[in-house]
Amino acid sequence: VYKCDLEQNLNQHLEKAELSLKNNKLKEALDIYLELDNKHPNNAMINYNIGDCYKYLGEFILSLKYFRIANSISTNIEDPQYKLSELILEYM
Repeated sequence: VYKCDLEQNLNQHLEKAELSLKNNKLKEALDIYLELDNKHPNNAMINYNIGDCYKYLGEFILSLKYFRIANSISTNIEDPQYKLSELILEYM
């Protein structure tokens, strides 16, 4: 399998997950992102999106875990504590 085939496969799965999110199918999107994370564990955006899915599913501890992982991989990712404090304020 060539590298460009792997990247194309990754992009196809990311598009599928994003479509699931747009259609409010959070669990479906989460399952896709978790599968991608198994194959690409050092991808900050995948971990960030897992954190987002968990956040909207009300799983705040898991959300924080994945936001922190994303933040440790790339400093270009929003601060995880900020994301969660934003959410807490929204629901108070």
